[in-house]
Amino acid sequence: MISYEYEYLFKQDSVHKDIIIEYDGGTITNTEIREQNFKLTDSLCSERQLKFGCCEAAKIEFTVGYGEVPLEGVELTVSISPENNDPLQLGIFRVVSDVPTADKKQRTITAYDKMYDLINLECIDWYNAFWEEHTTATLKQFRDSFFTYVGIEQLIYDFTPIDNMVLSKTISATTLSGKDIVSALCEMLLCFGHITYDGRFNYVFLMPIGEALYPAEDLYPADNLYPAEGSVDEEVGVNGNYISAKYEDYYVEP
Repeated sequence: MISYEYEYLFKQDSVHKDIIIEYDGGTITNTEIREQNFKLTDSLCSERQLKFGCCEAAKIEFTVGYGEVPLEGVELTVSISPENNDPLQLGIFRVVSDVPTADKKQRTITAYDKMYDLINLECIDWYNAFWEEHTTATLKQFRDSFFTYVGIEQLIYDFTPIDNMVLSKTISATTLSGKDIVSALCEMLLCFGHITYDGRFNYVFLMPIGEALYPAEDLYPADNLYPAEGSVDEEVGVNGNYISAKYEDYYVEP
């Protein structure tokens, strides 16, 4: 979770926001972005059913004039500044698509964070070399070697005792993607993979639900009664921050 002093401004109406996209040799701001066309998509798991081990790349899309410098393959550092306050960095992205419109008046830019390259990387050579060097290895040795190979720093976590689990080679294959490996690692740890705003790999865990209270004939809301101790709640409708909801009967496993 990013701590940002001016987070409350994003929940207010009519707040001016400046997009700052920096790259080696230039900067793109609101002036160059056509029709305020900027979109950020960032999700832990966009599948219909929540699945541990999901590792999804964050994506940005925006439109610039046709005459701007071609950006395919260029690394972008993207920030946003509400009401001219200190900017909040949204991430580091690499442009994978820079496509002109049919009339050649504009270009649509699509860029992804490091997760995109990670999950699409062919890793069978590393996998085979690792098991040629090790007969068995701990989970920590395996994941540390993998992230050294892909060149991405991990946020430091203590995963004891599961990090001490002993692994051995279990598959023989001609192809193995980074997604196969990193998804399996996160699934074993019961978490999701995510790239932080500064380009590091983060293991994201769900907050424990704990024991909650449920409606009953003799149990009514009160000022000193909360759904669950330590739970996080937020008022709806404050500063124009409205949401819509649709109800339906739907049963899931605990």
